[in-house]
Amino acid sequence: RSAAWASSPSTRSFRTAEIDSWFYRMPDRKTVEDYLENVDDDFRFTCKLPMSISLTHHRKKKGETVLRQNPDFLSTDLFSYFLQAVEPMAGRLDAVMLQFEYLNRRKMPSLDHFLRSLEGFAGSVPEGVPLAIETRNSNYLHREYFQFLRENGLLHVFSEKIYMPHVYRVYEKFGDLLSGAAVLRLMGGAR
Repeated sequence: RSAAWASSPSTRSFRTAEIDSWFYRMPDRKTVEDYLENVDDDFRFTCKLPMSISLTHHRKKKGETVLRQNPDFLSTDLFSYFLQAVEPMAGRLDAVMLQFEYLNRRKMPSLDHFLRSLEGFAGSVPEGVPLAIETRNSNYLHREYFQFLRENGLLHVFSEKIYMPHVYRVYEKFGDLLSGAAVLRLMGGAR
């Protein structure tokens, strides 16, 4: 799979790829090295942190009616473990994305609570690690959110999804608070 992937037209054209699969499981060093062995030295990556870090609650299993809190939500220990695993790729990562699901009030009472939760985690990010935040809450996209990202050296992930405002509108309103890079993810229906 890796050899075919590395020679696909998209990897020759864009010279970058997002590794989405790490959202579902923590990578190991061998997997990271396999990715690197199958691309040129100037090929770049973005990747997602595992959902074990970004989900506030465990996903419901069949028959469950109660949300179970995730004790590893924003775990700095798991984050350190992840960074150790991806260390061979460190200089080629344009963004390490922390993707949050839509957070209803049962999972996260407010934007202020979300930012306070994220603050401690943001303080654990080593210098040089480009941490990017993807919120699926359109109601979080306020100046306060973008100021928080800027003050903490975090990148914003623009998500082009059906229930999110168009990326152009978000940029027009808050582009003055962005510095450096940002991530643009084109997902869902009409991309």
